[in-house]
Amino acid sequence: MLGKAGENPMPPATLWGSGFVLWHSDIGSIVKSEIGEEDWATYVLRLTAIWHAGGLQKNVLHIAAVLTQAWNAGKRSACLERVCTEILDPTNCVA
Repeated sequence: MLGKAGENPMPPATLWGSGFVLWHSDIGSIVKSEIGEEDWATYVLRLTAIWHAGGLQKNVLHIAAVLTQAWNAGKRSACLERVCTEILDPTNCVA
């Protein structure tokens, strides 16, 4: 697994390595818990009322709008910030 021989392919915690991250759960659940389940639900309901659409959990624009509301309210996801920083780091790649 990307130079980490012997690592559990289903880790109990998120596994960070040079050029990769392996979530212990799905990234959506982790981000929601870091922002706060209650706050996340509030942002989703607010947008659902504006867009009058349900079932947008996998809609990229909907997720971006929810994350924007969270960001503007000062709510951050540490793992999402870290993965973005890691992606933008040119020394952090898998050869």
